[in-house]
Parts: sequence; structure tokens; C-alpha cells
Amino acid sequence: MFLDTHYAGAREVTVEGHAGSWFAEGRDPLSGLSSSSFWLTLEDLTRTLGSNDFTVRCLRDMPAFPKGPRAFILAERMSAG
Repeated sequence: MFLDTHYAGAREVTVEGHAGSWFAEGRDPLSGLSSSSFWLTLEDLTRTLGSNDFTVRCLRDMPAFPKGPRAFILAERMSAG
């Protein structure tokens, strides 16, 4: 699986066991459908992938991306189902 996603640069809160930050969405058509979204920290994102049987094969971290930290993640499912 290939993910191109933003992530929280710091843990501000924990929601349903996941560390991250709330982010206010704008009126940009590429923003989410809700007025806000929850961004996981990169650490929690990769941990969540691992706990769902994915192994991160390649990760390109762009912490200084202009619209917030961003990562490209290539992950492979290690078990069937």
C-alpha cells in the first residue's frame, strides 16, 4: 500500500488510543469533508500499520512541508486476510 499523508508534528492529544493533533480544515477542495481532522503522529501511524500486519518498506519524511508535516509510506501486508 502507498500512503501520501500529512501527520501531526507533535502529540497534543490522544484520541481512541492514538497520539496526534486536531487540524482545522480549510475551504480548499483537497481538504477533508469535515471542518477538522485528526492527524496521527508519524510514530503512531507507523505503529498502527505494524499492529495491522503491515511492514513499512520505505518511508520518505518531509517534516517541513509547507502545509504541515507529510510522509510517503510504502507498506506491505505480511499476512493473508
